[in-house]
Amino acid sequence: MANVSNDDFAFKVLTHKIVINKDFQKMFVCDNIEKFSDKMFHNLYTKEEVKRLYTNICNDNKNQKLLWFNDDLTFSKKTLELYRAIENSYFHGLVPSNYHNEKIFGFINKIINNEFQPKELSYAINRLDLLLSDAYITLAQNMLFGFSNWYKFKNIVIDEKEKFEWIRRESSANVDVLYYLIEQYQDGDIFTAIEDLAPPYSDYDRLKEALQEYRNIKALGGWKTDIVYKEKLRVKKSNYQISKVKHRLIATGDLSSDITNIDSSYFDKILEIAVKRFQQRHNLKIDGIIGSQTIKSLNVSVSQKIEKIILNLDRYRWLPKDIDDSYIDINIPSYHLNVIENDQIIETQRVIVGKKKRPTPILNSKISTLVLNPYWTAPKTIIQKDFLRGLKKNPVEYAKGHDLRIYDRSLSKSKARELNVSNINWSRHTKKTILKYRFVQPPSNRNPLGNVKFLFANPFSVYMHDTSSRSLFKKDNRHFSSGCVRIQNPNWMIKYLIEKEGAKKYSKIEKKLKRGKNYKVRLTSEVPVIVRYMTSHVDRDSLVYFYEDIYSYDEIQRKAISQVEDDGNLSE
Repeated sequence: MANVSNDDFAFKVLTHKIVINKDFQKMFVCDNIEKFSDKMFHNLYTKEEVKRLYTNICNDNKNQKLLWFNDDLTFSKKTLELYRAIENSYFHGLVPSNYHNEKIFGFINKIINNEFQPKELSYAINRLDLLLSDAYITLAQNMLFGFSNWYKFKNIVIDEKEKFEWIRRESSANVDVLYYLIEQYQDGDIFTAIEDLAPPYSDYDRLKEALQEYRNIKALGGWKTDIVYKEKLRVKKSNYQISKVKHRLIATGDLSSDITNIDSSYFDKILEIAVKRFQQRHNLKIDGIIGSQTIKSLNVSVSQKIEKIILNLDRYRWLPKDIDDSYIDINIPSYHLNVIENDQIIETQRVIVGKKKRPTPILNSKISTLVLNPYWTAPKTIIQKDFLRGLKKNPVEYAKGHDLRIYDRSLSKSKARELNVSNINWSRHTKKTILKYRFVQPPSNRNPLGNVKFLFANPFSVYMHDTSSRSLFKKDNRHFSSGCVRIQNPNWMIKYLIEKEGAKKYSKIEKKLKRGKNYKVRLTSEVPVIVRYMTSHVDRDSLVYFYEDIYSYDEIQRKAISQVEDDGNLSE
């Protein structure tokens, strides 16, 4: 990667003045952008945006000839600022070659070394100026919105799954980005302007550091992926694979490189501690036993780890840009919820998320209402996939066993009367016609929503709630719901949300909860909730975690990347 930030080279760039003679065609972008041939715009990603950029800036300054050269045809300081931002994009998991870095360096180098013939020089200057402008816009767009092709990603999900339920922080029209870039071009530092577009999450910054850590590991040779599973390996046992495991764990710092018995085939206590640390970081059962799943994770290559990190860095660009100091963060692949206050985690809970075939939607919203002792109204998916089959077999027993109340959906809730399950010919109903009924469970200890649900506006009819199936929280992989998020300690969450309304209110709410009657609490202090999908994460102790891609979104996103290196490998 060319280094234009080098001080000596930067000095040459900033002090070089282009000498023009009688053969030089005095034709500059600001005056002639509509007259240039297609050759001048060849391989630009944002041709129309580039034209608007020039139109706006050049119109504001009638003497402007080019954007990245001064009036006397010396290179502008902004050129080096932009190139530094292009180089630095590598550390954000972006690909500098997508922003013409080699072409730009080549043009600059040939210009300062006077390698262009006079008749070529005009083309070279204008072409370089356009490449820089295109890089400026494209890099800003990628930093802000991501380099993965969102619409391709969406279409692949729709093709491969039953539905697409993902709310991204929608990109404004490119002209809105352009307005920011014009403003920054005129008044700001170009490097800072680009860096300021990065996601405002400390998690993102830590993941950037992890990217460099794993790139360094790769540069040192990475690790072998040839550990064979034949039997479980455990402490106080010997096996020829043990030495391979030690070398693998040393590579990622799970095991100290200072150990003296690295080539021993004996499984000691020190190795057991290292295995548990590795299992913790990969959301595996933390038992210190090397089974098939642990070996499978050990055999994931460093390049695959780097690629996963880069995909997740890009997904941070799909999250809200403006976040409150307090919010609830739910990461689906980790099966955990964190409550954040001023960038500090004040509460962590296990959660249960949607099954692989019924994914929890990705969204951001605000908790507006608590429903104590809630009624449960079955969603469309459960009615069609679960209830229809059960009611056709034995309607009375099935309805009784699930404590179901059945109503005519065409009537309002106030006018609808409960229907007798035995008076309905369930065998005649299809997945479409069964939706004429509303299926409800009243408040009880059997209600799947438990004692409370937490409502936040979204188009998918999902929410957080308590659960009557609390034993599922003990499991390591917790994708069992039909899309909603079940939380481990709902009483803590009630108290946290209510105390934001006023400390005295909680005791009243607690009494209503114990009475077992349905009751709604509207919140005046709505707390944001972000439901995200991150399969790689770095905690505040700099421990790097990798999670199972339970909904295959990593793989789908990989297919949707529109701009990667020439060899198609994200990990380089």
